This record gives sequence, C-alpha cells and structure tokens, in this order.
Amino acid sequence: KFFNIKVGAKFRTFVIAAMFGMVGLSVMELVLSMFGNGTGLFGVTGIGMITAFAGLALGIFMLILDFDMVEQGIAAGVDERESWRAAFGLTVSLVWIYTNLLRILAFFQSD
Repeated sequence: KFFNIKVGAKFRTFVIAAMFGMVGLSVMELVLSMFGNGTGLFGVTGIGMITAFAGLALGIFMLILDFDMVEQGIAAGVDERESWRAAFGLTVSLVWIYTNLLRILAFFQSD
C-alpha cells in the first residue's frame, strides 16, 4: 500500500452523499437544459471548471472506497464469484475519473 488511508463511517457517508449530490445536480442540469434554462454547471464556464475538479476529487474518493471494499471482501473471505461487484465498482470509478479529466482538459483546449 502506498498510502495508509483509513475509511471510516463518516468518510463513507460523505462520499456517498457527495456522489448522490453530484448526480442530482447533473440530472437537474439535464432537465433545465431541456427547457432552455441550463445553469452552466457542466459547461465550459468558471463554475463548470469547479464542478469538474470536484467531480475528479469525488472520483478519487470513490476509488478509495472501492479499494477498501476489495480489502474488506478479502479479509472476510467473500466467495470468488462476487468479485465482479468489485471489478464493476472500480470500472465505474475509473470511467468517472477519466470523464472528469477529459472535461478539465477541454477547458484548456478551448479558445
């Protein structure tokens, strides 16, 4: 292990609440943009860059939770057939991080 990060109940609750908050904001932005009143939270604006960095940090925290889930599963002796759940969680976290990195790079690419 490179970092010895302890995942407690408060950390887990914070990350899950922040994830639901970010998903809720994106659904709200989607609905508002369908009616022509988008807020620009996920666009190429100043607040869009803030949400991109927040999404990147959230993705890293979700990755920490996924690795903790793998460690707890190994320690508990979970059956090997359940390993797909950990692989799916890791994949979703990595895709989340990748898309937010692409959003951040798009800010620097725009003219």
